[in-house]
Amino acid sequence: MSVGHHQPLLLSISEDSENQINHQPHQPHPGSSASARYCVKEAWTECKKLWQIAAPSIFCRLAMFSLTLITQSFAGHLDQRHLAAISIATTVIISITFGFLFTLMRFLQCQLKTYVVAWVSGVVLVVHLLLSWIFVYRLRVGIVGAALTLDFSWWMSVLGMFIYCVCGGCRNSWTGLSRQAFIGLWDFFKLALASGVMLSLENFYYRILVIVSGIRNAEVAVDALSICISFYGWESMIPLGLFAATG
Repeated sequence: MSVGHHQPLLLSISEDSENQINHQPHQPHPGSSASARYCVKEAWTECKKLWQIAAPSIFCRLAMFSLTLITQSFAGHLDQRHLAAISIATTVIISITFGFLFTLMRFLQCQLKTYVVAWVSGVVLVVHLLLSWIFVYRLRVGIVGAALTLDFSWWMSVLGMFIYCVCGGCRNSWTGLSRQAFIGLWDFFKLALASGVMLSLENFYYRILVIVSGIRNAEVAVDALSICISFYGWESMIPLGLFAATG
């Protein structure tokens, strides 16, 4: 068989590469008006993709933090001392379940299923509002009922996301428990422990401010500062949700 009838392999590859380069979209020259329009178009496209992840993440954090505000609102209608007490007690309640919730949220975000996080948070917010009204005004269990509904609502959000993950919602990434899940667990635990201590100290810092403010006039000062800190925390959920989406 004659070699001249066959095209060299390297020549065919180089020709294909040239064809691909020639068919690539033309990018305008830097500094021109077309280049500015191109940059704006690309920035707008990336911005829309970012907000598809950031918007559900922000809504989830606002909804979950609103659980605390709702509980404080119901407790404040009972008594001023109840408002001060529930402001301090919520730190302990949230700290226990936050580690589980944060892990599930990050897992679903990596699967581009942030809409699931938003739906679960929205449903839990509505259920918490209804349960708080029933326990405080109908059953009249007072501040204990308000604290129990808050704890139940946080665990409800954790269970909702967990059930979605293990019951077929993430078929391509969750195939069941295996021994591989324990590989590198100690290193992960050390990182998680440091992160948990950092968040706990940050929350305790604000609660210490609440306690110290009530040395002279406990009811008025503690209530006022706890409300201000709660609204500050609720507002900070917006940049935190955006940072979580970009990270």
